[in-house]
Amino acid sequence: MYDYLNSEFTAAEVSLATHQLKGNAAPGPDGLNASFYQAYWDTIGGDITQTVLEILNNG
Repeated sequence: MYDYLNSEFTAAEVSLATHQLKGNAAPGPDGLNASFYQAYWDTIGGDITQTVLEILNNG
């Protein structure tokens, strides 16, 4: 369990979490709701994933 809790987040986890969000929920500070990210994931997913993983894994 220690290894699991100390393992880094993965790109698959970021993608899964993004696609599990309610699409029509209130938009975030950028004014975009989850539907935008889900619809354009093929285009923006790489950049989003890279940024999120940098924050989660490196602080």
